[in-house]
Amino acid sequence: MIKARYIGVECELQSGKVYPIKTRCKGNKLVVSVRAYKFEYNSLEEFLKRWKVEAVYHG
Repeated sequence: MIKARYIGVECELQSGKVYPIKTRCKGNKLVVSVRAYKFEYNSLEEFLKRWKVEAVYHG
């Protein structure tokens, strides 16, 4: 699991709040799922403009 701080403004998620997120690849896009929202990013750099990764858990 990844916990990341949302720093975007395009939906009802609170900017500055930490959310558990799930990531996967779909074709050449990075898909991020959080709550009922799915975001698609063309690159890791685009993802990092809207999210700040706080912690990564393995298990």
